[in-house]
Amino acid sequence: MTRAADIIARKLYEAGCRHAFGIPGGEVLTMIDALEDAGLTFQLVKHENNGGFMAEGTHHATGAPGILLATVGPGVVNAINVVTNAWQDQVPMIFLTGCIDAAEAQHFTHQVFDHTKVLNPVTKASLTVAEGAVETTIEKALAIAMEGRPGPVHLDLPISTANAAEDGNRPVHRSTPAPMAPAPGPDWDAACRALSSAERPLIIAGVDVLHHYAADDVADLARRFSIPILTTYKAKGILPEDDPLALGGHGLSPKAFSIIKPLINQADAIVLAGYDPIEMRSEWCDPWDIGEDGPAVIEFSAEANRHFMHHASYSFIGDVGAGIHALTESVSRSGSWPGGEPAATRAALKNAFPRDEEPWSPSTRAHIGSCLPSNGNALARGHFCSPPRFAPWVQPCPWRPAISSPRREPRSRHFPVMRAWR
Repeated sequence: MTRAADIIARKLYEAGCRHAFGIPGGEVLTMIDALEDAGLTFQLVKHENNGGFMAEGTHHATGAPGILLATVGPGVVNAINVVTNAWQDQVPMIFLTGCIDAAEAQHFTHQVFDHTKVLNPVTKASLTVAEGAVETTIEKALAIAMEGRPGPVHLDLPISTANAAEDGNRPVHRSTPAPMAPAPGPDWDAACRALSSAERPLIIAGVDVLHHYAADDVADLARRFSIPILTTYKAKGILPEDDPLALGGHGLSPKAFSIIKPLINQADAIVLAGYDPIEMRSEWCDPWDIGEDGPAVIEFSAEANRHFMHHASYSFIGDVGAGIHALTESVSRSGSWPGGEPAATRAALKNAFPRDEEPWSPSTRAHIGSCLPSNGNALARGHFCSPPRFAPWVQPCPWRPAISSPRREPRSRHFPVMRAWR
């Protein structure tokens, strides 16, 4: 007999998941059994939040969604912190929870409340698994979690449904959407002309570059036309830190912002490559003026701007890599920044964050990096530290995240960041 829980577990395995984390309860024992049978190792944790952060780690290591499991009621709300983190950090996660059957919930109240109402505000979707639609529901959950800007999806699995016999061999009809580049038109032509004629262009790259595996396309644009690039923390590494065009990672440091803001003010064209300001401090609200005297701001984003932290002259919604590649092929220009301002900004950042001898200082990290091969990985274990202290660091560091276009490498090779599990 194929149980509904077995179908869910098999689909997770097919999606590349090999580990699940959580705390068991009677309502999820069938799901844990199914995960183990499908080839996923269930890791018992001391708290649901711990398990969620471990699940995020497996995503960064493999590219597959993280799997977190919790039992009914208190188990669900214990995980709110880490589920919200996955939502804001844009990490794909499948949050599996057990729930009381609907009929029983009408007269049984111990630890019973509506999980979906709690989780709807901090997930991309909160779905209840129903008999007869189990395979469709888990496929939908995986698609929602992974596509666009990734994030957590909640699956509430009633006890009786988990054990119910289910036919899980139906053909899958859904195709994967193809990357979409901007369509020709007046806005596209104007954006290309603006970048072609700009003397002081600048690229600001963000987390959508990782989601769309667009790092190579953004790096090609920067190098082909000598355009300096600054990134958010998550997008740091599109160019190696010893590249003269790399201006480091930014977002939470007022000190670093005060150094790079004059460069932003001088730019006459700004390309926003997958830039999502969710990583930024309040200083990044309205960092440029859209108007006759302001820069031409050309935005490539996975989603339309609903945050209003910044505005763009031209906004193109779709695949960031496809859009940047099309822009690169449509622009004709030579040289940039005749006054050498990016080099001066890079030097100012280096002087503002000097080498020192404190434990785990920027210089220590740079030294460790110099001992690794260019594709090496380091895993540090310790307390959290605040990124502003070292994120803008521009000393030569020979490593970079392996974030490449899917046209060049299979998906499973994009995330060799940590190797905690084999």
